[in-house]
Amino acid sequence: MKKTVLIVDDNAPTLQLLSGILTGAGYETLISENGEDALDMANNNQIHCALIDQYMDPMDGFTLARGLKVDGHDFPLAMITANDGGDLLLESQRNGFMTIVIKPVQPERLIKIVERMCR
Repeated sequence: MKKTVLIVDDNAPTLQLLSGILTGAGYETLISENGEDALDMANNNQIHCALIDQYMDPMDGFTLARGLKVDGHDFPLAMITANDGGDLLLESQRNGFMTIVIKPVQPERLIKIVERMCR
């Protein structure tokens, strides 16, 4: 059975890039450009892990992570961001993220992260 990865980013080219990398590696992907749709997808599909952009409107990545937890989801989360500030790791862990993926994304690193999260 293929593992399903939820990818949430408000930038359509980034969504297509990440989805293409993971589909090529054998994963099924569900993509969403906003947090509200992502919550609906999580509530209506079996998700094994999620990649969530930090900065989105109107719901940012931290708010989405908290919403997923409130809805009872416990699959692993990775934050996607261009921000590599030191406080981000601590804040992301407090909000339930397992790791951070820095943009621009390196395909091999992305695949390794998703493999680890979907175990």
